[in-house]
Amino acid sequence: MAFTHIHHIIPKHAGGTDDPSNLIEVTIEQHAELHLARYLEYGERGDWWAFMGLSGQIGKEEILAEKCRSMLGKQHSAETKSKMKKPHGPKHTASSKAKISAARKGKPKSPEHKAKISASLKGNKNGQGWKPNETQLKKLSDAMKGNKNAQK
Repeated sequence: MAFTHIHHIIPKHAGGTDDPSNLIEVTIEQHAELHLARYLEYGERGDWWAFMGLSGQIGKEEILAEKCRSMLGKQHSAETKSKMKKPHGPKHTASSKAKISAARKGKPKSPEHKAKISASLKGNKNGQGWKPNETQLKKLSDAMKGNKNAQK
């Protein structure tokens, strides 16, 4: 039994749609050959990647890596550049940052909050097992001198 694929006559990467008039049922081998023929005619990289993947010459991970590499150095459109420049979230002034910081300092945590923090850190190996030597302890101590927030 031969497996069949649904092939886009005009591929999606070239602006094709999922409209039934743009779809045909083909074998995997035919599908690969159609993409190769389209690549040879139009030179579109999407057809080359489809051919290579369908013919089993490269895997999906390699196709995605190739697509990423090919995107490097491409120029963004003016519309995309304008979207990228828009602020993402609120911008606080220095005085509002100071007020937020002051409001949070010294605020006790509820037992439920402490339990959530503890649960989120379970299994976290960062910072565990490091034992500072005497030189490192001295450097840490010197760095913390005069710091009113340092632990004692």
